[in-house]
Amino acid sequence: MGYGRFYSSKLGLPHLPGCAGPFCLHKLLQMAKFKTVGVSYGALRKECLEAIRQWPDCETVSGIQIIRDNSPAGFSVRITLNGEADERIADRAMDCVQREKRRHFHLTE
Repeated sequence: MGYGRFYSSKLGLPHLPGCAGPFCLHKLLQMAKFKTVGVSYGALRKECLEAIRQWPDCETVSGIQIIRDNSPAGFSVRITLNGEADERIADRAMDCVQREKRRHFHLTE
């Protein structure tokens, strides 16, 4: 890219002279990484089911499935038993709950 010796190989970003202050791009990117809490399959399932039931019209959702995958959190969630809840509303609520739980937790088992 033409940065020569000012190129940081660790992050692939330019490292300009005088970038040692508190507003250095490298420090800000390192600060943006969040820590997640390791949780077991059963506890995560309970957390997700309680959260989905808090949404309007999703009180009757009675079954969810947690699937292991290669995402950073290591799981995805889908609804298996809607009860009397509208499938489209329940799926939208599950997407939001899954996004929130992925920010906070990762599977340990």
